[in-house]
Amino acid sequence: MLVHRPRTQLALGSASNVIYVLTVQALGLIFLKPDNFGLFSIQYLLGALAGSVCLSVVAEAWMREEIRTGVNWSWKTYANAATWVSLGGVAVTMAVSLVFSDLRVIAVSGSVAVGLATYRVATRFYDVRKARYLHVVAGDVAGAGLALTVAIGSVAAGQKVGLQTLTWAWIAAGVGPLLLGGWPVGVSAMSARSWVRSHAASIKVLARDSVITDLSGIGTPLMLSPVLGVQGLGVYRAMSNAAAPVRLLVTPLRPALAGVSLAKVVSPRPALLIMLTAALPGIGCWVLLDLVRQVADIGTLTSLSAHSATVGLFVSGTFLLHIFSMFARTNLTGRGLLVGRILQLVLCMGLPLTFATTVGLSGAMVAYASATLCSGIMWCVLLARHVASAV
Repeated sequence: MLVHRPRTQLALGSASNVIYVLTVQALGLIFLKPDNFGLFSIQYLLGALAGSVCLSVVAEAWMREEIRTGVNWSWKTYANAATWVSLGGVAVTMAVSLVFSDLRVIAVSGSVAVGLATYRVATRFYDVRKARYLHVVAGDVAGAGLALTVAIGSVAAGQKVGLQTLTWAWIAAGVGPLLLGGWPVGVSAMSARSWVRSHAASIKVLARDSVITDLSGIGTPLMLSPVLGVQGLGVYRAMSNAAAPVRLLVTPLRPALAGVSLAKVVSPRPALLIMLTAALPGIGCWVLLDLVRQVADIGTLTSLSAHSATVGLFVSGTFLLHIFSMFARTNLTGRGLLVGRILQLVLCMGLPLTFATTVGLSGAMVAYASATLCSGIMWCVLLARHVASAV
């Protein structure tokens, strides 16, 4: 099992993923004002949706079926399925971008970036599951390095890093890992249909779970955009981006932690330790944003710093939510997942929408942070009940 691999390899791969994904997000937070960051966030949300679909239909479905049946699917078949999902992400992003007049200028570049990012989700998951850590880290470094090269080159040339430059940096981040390999071996619609049929049981459970999750995490910001406006959406989404390091540290560990005993996670002592650990990144983010507010004007980060305490609460809640929901996706039955996701949806969609319309941006942010924290605790309780019922 991968869980027995050296911890340093897992830690290195997790850290490189943080650097890889945060590079583009950080460039947006630093160089874009809240209104442009709000526009960029629309495409980024679509990329997140495509990545979620890729996990459910390809990556996690492959892992679940491999664990359940012991069948080892070929890279060619796996990559083909990932390619079709990525092309779907391109098509959806293009269609949505053409609807918004301000996004039409980056409709093509943003759509390509979404497709590359979606494919990277699948290939990286595959490499981690196969314990190809050096290849994982090399791909992350190559992608982040190319993205930074685009941004730095633009600044060196005396040009402003705007929406167009940022999407080119996003494309570069997707191209970087492919320079080291991982290209699909042909594209077959028949193979894709066969994949869906053979993984249908896992896809059904994971996709249903993801739809409910995405309604709160991705659908809510999109529904809030008419209420908050593009600038308000930019600040609201920036809070989610502030928690990205936490999500990115946890997410790459999914395939590696598949074999960890659930009883060792939700027993009182380890569960309390996880909750205490969750407080650390939240406090750190709070302090850092307070420093940003006092030091300089740094794009959208400065606007976000006015809500530093709320963002800190959200970061801690995100840590708990990702840890416990990750184990839920692997261990709970379809019905157990459905119950948890519905409760999470009510909290993470209902509260922000209610407070956004009655209080405004600050109310929506406090509501989302509180709902995220409560959702994490809720998953811990559900997992503990699952363990108790199995005894």
